[in-house]
Amino acid sequence: MHRNYQLGLTAVHTLFDHELVPNPNVYNTHFFSGFSQTAVGFHYRLRWHKLNFFGETAMTNRQAFAATNGVLFMPVSRVGIVALYRYFSPEYDALFANAFGESSRTSNERGFYIGTEIYPVRRWKVSAYADAARFPWLRYGISSPSITTDYMLNVEYTPRRDLWMHWRVNYKQREINFTASTNPAAELIPHKRLGFRYGLNSVYGNFRFQTLLIGNVVQRSDFEWTYGVSALQDVSYTFPNIPLRLDFRYQFFDAEAYDNRIHTYERDILYAFSIPMNYGIGSRYYVNLKYDLRDNVSLWFKFSQTVFADDRETTGTGNDQIEGNRRTNVRFLMRWRI
Repeated sequence: MHRNYQLGLTAVHTLFDHELVPNPNVYNTHFFSGFSQTAVGFHYRLRWHKLNFFGETAMTNRQAFAATNGVLFMPVSRVGIVALYRYFSPEYDALFANAFGESSRTSNERGFYIGTEIYPVRRWKVSAYADAARFPWLRYGISSPSITTDYMLNVEYTPRRDLWMHWRVNYKQREINFTASTNPAAELIPHKRLGFRYGLNSVYGNFRFQTLLIGNVVQRSDFEWTYGVSALQDVSYTFPNIPLRLDFRYQFFDAEAYDNRIHTYERDILYAFSIPMNYGIGSRYYVNLKYDLRDNVSLWFKFSQTVFADDRETTGTGNDQIEGNRRTNVRFLMRWRI
């Protein structure tokens, strides 16, 4: 390791006591199967003047390759530009691989990403990126090689330390199966999604406030555009005299179709992660509490409820389906550290 460069080598060997065999399907032809796997990777970092080069190349014992290579350029202190190329062969399926990409799997993808972060004037920050990816093999639910393009522009403004806001526009186009097609061969159609987001955050004493406005419009092929909108208000309060924190949210949503569904992050109990998905017409609220009973004993409690107003008689699907237009969840956790 050196100030201007770094080299590294990583090797992982995984051994199972039973053979791992995925359910046979065309799209998962190249998924790992067997009793063991060995993956070896070489990574580097090189700094030269205002350029930072970085990357990694990996290979499995089946001689399948994956690589990412990029460069970061900072011509001035207020401007940063990054470009990255990725190549994950369809045959590469390392068990613990985790790399930057459009797909959740580090496999079957070739793409190029370019992004920038600019501080044009004091208190303002502008971020933008463009990403294009090609999938040379089939994917789950997509029965032909496909492509995806993704663009984003984000503007942040921080007039004070206790007040900040952001505006975001995102456009994404991908190819999906045309489910209504009677053609036995795969027929792909374009799926376009344009998203908007505005957020306002402020701090006042022990209170923290967040207001979010989210919207999107979606079009499949040349069908009609559909819309989705949501508005939510968060209020958090930390009590000054007792070790108690309270988080409250109320959210309204109106998503015309499943493609317009709204995902929003929620605070939750310890070790839980919550990003619920909502579509249709309705509202959702939750109350999240944390109380430190003692120095080594803490309690968490969350109550949440979604109420639909679109005349549905059931919510959820499969084993998760329940009768009625309300879905209520209660969570409780106690942690005792010895």
